[in-house]
Amino acid sequence: MLSSKTLALLLFMSEMFGSNCDTAHRMLRDNNTVRKEVLSTVKPNIGLRRNLQNQKKQERFERRENLRQWRIARRECQKNGGTNCADREDFFPEDEDHDEDGKMTAKESNTVGDNTEEKNEDNEESQTESELLQTSPIAVNEYITCVGTNAVSAHNNEYATIDVPRGTQSGQMLVMFIGGSASGTVKPGNPSGPWKVIMDIGPSDINLKALYMRYDPQGGQRFTVSGGKNTFIILTALEGIKSIVDSGATRNSGGGRMGEAVTPSVNTSSNGCVIAAFMYDDPHQVEIYNDDSSHMISSFKAKGDGIAAGIMPTNGGMHQQIRAAGKNARNGGGNDIAMAISFESIGR
Repeated sequence: MLSSKTLALLLFMSEMFGSNCDTAHRMLRDNNTVRKEVLSTVKPNIGLRRNLQNQKKQERFERRENLRQWRIARRECQKNGGTNCADREDFFPEDEDHDEDGKMTAKESNTVGDNTEEKNEDNEESQTESELLQTSPIAVNEYITCVGTNAVSAHNNEYATIDVPRGTQSGQMLVMFIGGSASGTVKPGNPSGPWKVIMDIGPSDINLKALYMRYDPQGGQRFTVSGGKNTFIILTALEGIKSIVDSGATRNSGGGRMGEAVTPSVNTSSNGCVIAAFMYDDPHQVEIYNDDSSHMISSFKAKGDGIAAGIMPTNGGMHQQIRAAGKNARNGGGNDIAMAISFESIGR
């Protein structure tokens, strides 16, 4: 069926050419042919423009990552009493388009177009989850293995449902971190099943709690958490755990504006492990950089908030504070909760 615009055009052309409708139809066909030829030329140009926009976004991301690495390196150098800490130019001399605060210089500002389509794409990306998740078992030490980890989030008062990590066996310990974010008094409830609360900290916005249980396949493969406005869950399975040794948590522990946060020190056992968890009231994806023995098990952000967890071995005594810093983060308000839980192994 012809559209109303096409019918109107045919009527107009028929009036111009009288009863010679063939002429009108022929002109209309010629017009469509020209239109198709124009579109065939424009579409590749649109694709090329989008490729250039994606390339620019990737370059900006790499510059931000370089800047983050430089700040961490300089901070660590200064903390250790260094007097000749690397200048920014020494760390990545090829990047001359930003000042030390990461702001674009006039040179780069002139190359970044004020393109509405590109801005919309950036906004869409900021609404999607960015996730780092353990993909294979981690040998924490000779006695303890982190079997696997799952992570989910739910928003707008929806239920959050999470599955037991693949490979989990009966009797292994499940540890769940539940973070919540809301502008009112809403907090996530406890999951279904015989879970025991290790600790719970925070007001309604933001909050974080840790729970544990021994896995029993007869109790189901899936757990549900309800009651939260925005709910974040990390569920990990541990082999070789005997009991919980100590736990601690604090609020607003670091600068936090780019994901910096610090856990309290906790007492540990030899041949044990400690899990550090961080909840942010900003969309931070972070990296735990305690030492070379630490392993990230999950870090993701969604809908303006973020959560992360990592695991590392212990040798007894008081474990040092565990630090996190933004890996993929934007400058935020700085609100965070940092939590550390230590475990004793069966081989102690």
